[in-house]
Amino acid sequence: EEGEAVHVPKYLQEKTLKHTFTQAWLSFLRLPLPSHVLKRALTMLPEDIMKNMTTPVLLSDILTNCVDQKGLIGILALHGLFLLVVEHGLEYPNFYRKLYNMLTVSTFLTKYRAKFYRLVDTFLSTPLIPAYVVAAFIKRFARMAIQAPPHGALLAMAFIFNLIRRHPSCAMVLQGKSSSKDGQADPYNETEDDPAKARALESSLWELETLKSHYYHEVARFVSVFKRDMTKRNKYTEIDIEKFVSRSYDETYRRENAKRLKMCAVKFLDKERENLF
Repeated sequence: EEGEAVHVPKYLQEKTLKHTFTQAWLSFLRLPLPSHVLKRALTMLPEDIMKNMTTPVLLSDILTNCVDQKGLIGILALHGLFLLVVEHGLEYPNFYRKLYNMLTVSTFLTKYRAKFYRLVDTFLSTPLIPAYVVAAFIKRFARMAIQAPPHGALLAMAFIFNLIRRHPSCAMVLQGKSSSKDGQADPYNETEDDPAKARALESSLWELETLKSHYYHEVARFVSVFKRDMTKRNKYTEIDIEKFVSRSYDETYRRENAKRLKMCAVKFLDKERENLF
């Protein structure tokens, strides 16, 4: 009859469906999944799965185990943990330590580098990270820039710029006195696994001075952005990392090959030719 409440069976009620959905996903993720299936599942978790679970925090053990794996699986699992920490109150004090140790030069050469560094940017966007931890990330990116291919060096410097802008207290590393170039010992300990113990705030960004002599002109020119007063964050905006996350050796070559040279030496003077050999 009209106005009479419709009886919904218990197994079709929202609470029951969410509980069943949660248990199904937990059971599925505990299986020994092939890497490509696990990657797909971890990609779906943040946007499609976690919001429909009764208690997403139950994923913490599974995600913690996945974080220990290298590559894309580790960073995807870290994304899930990040959401659990921010939105569901999970305590995971080793989060930034795990992220810090994932940052290596080899990540600039992987096929998933764009997704990897978009997530890294998300994780480092919070203003709640202590300055001494942020400084360790800045130094890690600076060391990576020296060793990385050109597209990696550009991305690393973009991260350095944005991190200093987000955390003006870290601008002191731009004026630091410690420098390996000057023969002084750099107090920053790059072999330390814990960014909180790396002593990065005691160091300086002498690596930027080295990058001024980089063989690729775009990298050498990029260093000039650090001449700004980094403590006045309202005067400039962050650098869009999307310009760099998808760059590669091939794209760098295509860019340079497509340029028209304005000035090109086509002839040696006789005196210069004599000094060649």
